Amino acid sequence: MKMDQEFSGILTLIRGGIIIFPQLFILIISIYYLIKSGSIDAILMSIGSIINLICSTLFAIDLYAYLGDYGSSADMLYYAIDIFLCIGFIIFGIGLISLINEKMKK
Repeated sequence: MKMDQEFSGILTLIRGGIIIFPQLFILIISIYYLIKSGSIDAILMSIGSIINLICSTLFAIDLYAYLGDYGSSADMLYYAIDIFLCIGFIIFGIGLISLINEKMKK
């Protein structure tokens, strides 16, 4: 039984790394671009990346498994995090489209 729990923990750690590391890489690039240019699209991309990293981290640690005892409240929290994740993607997308439009005009 203990071996199964350790293996499950290792799989959760690997899954978390697969989810978090690309988000962290995008956040670093966004912050670098923010420091370099300081434009509004860099701000939007950085804010969207931060929101996505926080929400992805909550999903990566399998928050739902920890909140399983709370019933429908856990479901509501899970959906709220999912909504914030979508908002983060939208903000990041707006910043990225703004960046692409700016670079296409030059």
